[in-house]
Amino acid sequence: MSRYITSLKQQAAQKPQRIVLPESDDIRILQAADRVLAEQLAIPVLLGKEGDIQELASRYQLDLEGAEVIYPKKYPGLESLAQTYADKRKATGMTLEESRRFLLNHPCILGPP
Repeated sequence: MSRYITSLKQQAAQKPQRIVLPESDDIRILQAADRVLAEQLAIPVLLGKEGDIQELASRYQLDLEGAEVIYPKKYPGLESLAQTYADKRKATGMTLEESRRFLLNHPCILGPP
């Protein structure tokens, strides 16, 4: 591995940041989360149902201990995000309900602040 990549990994490991991975039903995403956790490079935030994520991880013997799981429909910050998004899009006529529906139907956008 190049010195540059090694240096980047060392920097990341010194102060791990959160990284949101919305496609948690894709085994490649869970494998990436497993590797990131094993190398202590970041704190993965997986969007999806915890049971589904755990089942898939178990099937492929992945260790996701330390990852955060957020189910968008039950995310406590959903209303705040929906309000903020509606406020930013009010010039286009977006309502709070439309904003909420948009966030729930586009999980790549929903994530913790």
